[in-house]
Amino acid sequence: MSESMSLKRARLEDADASSPTDGPPRSPPTVFQGLVQNGEFWFEDGTIVLTAGYVAFKIYKGPLVEHSPVFRDMLSLPQPDAHQVESCPVVPLSDAPMDVSCLLGVLMPNKRAIRPFGLAHPPYPVIAAWIRLGHKYQIHSLVEQSLQYLRTLYPDNVKHLNKQPRYPALCAIGVVNLARLTGAHYLLPVALAECCTLGEEIVSGFVLPDGRREQLSRVDLGACFRAKDKIIAKRVRAAERMFRGLPEECKRGGDCESDMEFFLMFLMKGTIGSLCVPRVDISWSASAKKLYRLCSKCWDEVRGREEDEQVQLFRELPSLFGIQVPGWDAAEMTQSGEPSQPAVAG
Repeated sequence: MSESMSLKRARLEDADASSPTDGPPRSPPTVFQGLVQNGEFWFEDGTIVLTAGYVAFKIYKGPLVEHSPVFRDMLSLPQPDAHQVESCPVVPLSDAPMDVSCLLGVLMPNKRAIRPFGLAHPPYPVIAAWIRLGHKYQIHSLVEQSLQYLRTLYPDNVKHLNKQPRYPALCAIGVVNLARLTGAHYLLPVALAECCTLGEEIVSGFVLPDGRREQLSRVDLGACFRAKDKIIAKRVRAAERMFRGLPEECKRGGDCESDMEFFLMFLMKGTIGSLCVPRVDISWSASAKKLYRLCSKCWDEVRGREEDEQVQLFRELPSLFGIQVPGWDAAEMTQSGEPSQPAVAG
C-alpha cells in the first residue's frame, strides 16, 4: 500500500475538486479556457471566479471579503475586463486546488446538504488546508478553531492525553509543520513524540492526496533523533519504579511484589506490551492487573505510581526535544475547560 493511501480515504479522492462533504456522484467537470470547472463550488449566480492551478471556482465575493482582510484588499483592486469568465472577474491564486476547495467548504453555501455544525472530526488534509490558507488569508477565527481541535489530539495538558484517537502517526509530521507555521508551539511536544514512533518514513514524510509531500525540517528531524532514545530510557526507568518495592502491607503476603517482578521481566523482554518504544503514554498497570491477581493495596500503589510517572514524562517532553513551550506544565494548565471543536467560520 502506498504511503498516501490512508490519507486518500479521508473523503479526499479528487485532488483537484476535493470537498469535505458526502453526496451523490458529480457530473463530469466542464472544461473551458484551459480550466476545469469545480462542480462543488460553481454557482450560476456567483460573482467572482477564483482559479487555482487548472481548477476554477465560481463563488460569491461577499463571504471572502467578510472573513479575510487579505481577500478584501485583493478584490478591491480593479480587475481587467479581459480576464472574465461568464461576466465574472477572474482572480488567480497560487494555492493548491484541494486546499482552496477545503477553504470554500467552510465559507460558501453547500449544494448537497445543510451543514450547520461543519465537520465534527475533519480529516488531516482538510484541517491542514484550513490552517494553511486561513493563516495566509488572515481568517483568524478559522485558524484558531482548527488549532484548538488539533490541541485535543496533541494536548499540552496530561489530563487530556489520549482522550480521543489521533490521526495516523505520519500525520504528526504535518502537525509539526502547522505548529511551526502558526507559532502554536503547544502542539509540538506530543506531535514530535508521535513522529519518534515512525520508522524510516520519518525522513521521507508522506504524500497528500494531491501529490504534495509533507516532511519534517532538518531541525525537527534532528530533535526527534536526539529525543527518541531519551524517551525510551525514561520509560524503562519509569517501569522499574512502578513495579519494584511494593508496600509491605501487601494483602497477599508479598506475592504481589513477586508477581510484579515477573511482569517487569516480561515487559523488559518485550513479551508483554511495548516498553522500549518512544511513546509518550505510560499505561502498563491495566495489563499487570489483568495478568496477575494484585491485591487492592498494591493495585492502588501501582496506579498511583503510574500517574506520577506519566506526569513526569509529560512535563519533561519540551526539554527532551530542546524546545521552549511557554506555560507548559503537565499537572495544571492555564487552558480552561476542554479545547473547542472546529466550526464553520463566521
